[in-house]
Amino acid sequence: MNNLGSAYKVLWETTGRKEDLLEAVNYFKKSLDVDCTEKYILDYAFIKYNMGSAYLELKHESLALECLMEAKDIYESCLENLEFNNDSYTRSSIQYGLGNTYKLLSKLMFKKEYPERASAAYKEALKIRTIESYPFDYADIHRCMGELYGDIAKQGISKDSLKKALEEYKESLSIYSLEKYPIHYAKVNYEMASLYMLASYTQEDKMGNFIKANKAFGEVMKALSKNEI
Repeated sequence: MNNLGSAYKVLWETTGRKEDLLEAVNYFKKSLDVDCTEKYILDYAFIKYNMGSAYLELKHESLALECLMEAKDIYESCLENLEFNNDSYTRSSIQYGLGNTYKLLSKLMFKKEYPERASAAYKEALKIRTIESYPFDYADIHRCMGELYGDIAKQGISKDSLKKALEEYKESLSIYSLEKYPIHYAKVNYEMASLYMLASYTQEDKMGNFIKANKAFGEVMKALSKNEI
């Protein structure tokens, strides 16, 4: 059921139809009908994260906060569980999930410690999810960090966050090539273009950043024109 929910959420990302997102929430709820709070505690946390993410997109902020806080508490509790100490991959999965959860929580209510904890969790995950061992996960974590810093930059909270966001997005493109992952390539370049546009209004090199934004938008169009999409 969680996989069906995730599929509908991906469909929503493509279509933008609210009905697809509501269907995703429906399947996430059905997946919770199975008692997995003890034996499959990480699956339960992931479902709660998915529900929180969907509720956030639907602007149901109180429901999103409830789900995300529950996911956060589970992930942090699991990190204290000695059972996972000798399982480096599972611990990296927990850190990965915790980073994503804190990233969304920082969208709901900005607290300085939320983006800091998200960043710290992602960095812990990267100790295992290296570019050599898990290249796709490596790229996705850097993309998530780009999104995290990009959100901070758009709020005007930190002067160096825009630079950090662009660095993280560029690192993700070391794996998300136009040839192998055109959709991911397009999404990352779109986010970079948006940040360069922001920089063209807020930083000294206005024309230089505007040119970089146009170049990134050009890469988006190049990816969208490929037959694979």
